[in-house]
Amino acid sequence: MEAPRYFLGLALLFVACSGSETQDVLQGSSSATNTSGGQNTSGGQQSSGGTTNPISTANCTPEQERNDRRGEANVIDGARCGELTPDDQVDFLTFKLKATTKQMSLNFQGNVKLKIEIEGQRDAIELSPTSNVAVPFVMGKAYVVEIRAVEKEAKTPWRIDVIETS
Repeated sequence: MEAPRYFLGLALLFVACSGSETQDVLQGSSSATNTSGGQNTSGGQQSSGGTTNPISTANCTPEQERNDRRGEANVIDGARCGELTPDDQVDFLTFKLKATTKQMSLNFQGNVKLKIEIEGQRDAIELSPTSNVAVPFVMGKAYVVEIRAVEKEAKTPWRIDVIETS
């Protein structure tokens, strides 16, 4: 009987997240598109998701090389897209939430894994096309996104969108 197990999972998820300062909500999914979300004490909502479907470059600012180190990270203002190659196996991006942001979502495309570090936070968040981890909503702090290919293919295109809602 599937319904009781589902409700038990929701109850455990609620209990696991209640009382924590920054709430990271995990949610399973059997599809290639992953989403997760939650609310934390800074009042905002966040979500994240990824897909390996074909990548659109519409309304996307291309990455600018060299961005292979944290100090060379390209700024994400809406969307950034790029490509990893055997000679260029890592890219870095950065962003800060706007002061008026109430909700944010970070979506990505490509067969890539992301490691997201947030200024002042102890632990990094890791995302891949098969993971479902919420990205915390933290106002006024720099987010640094490290992008690596899941498999070292000849070319691995990627796209990251940071969507902020006031």
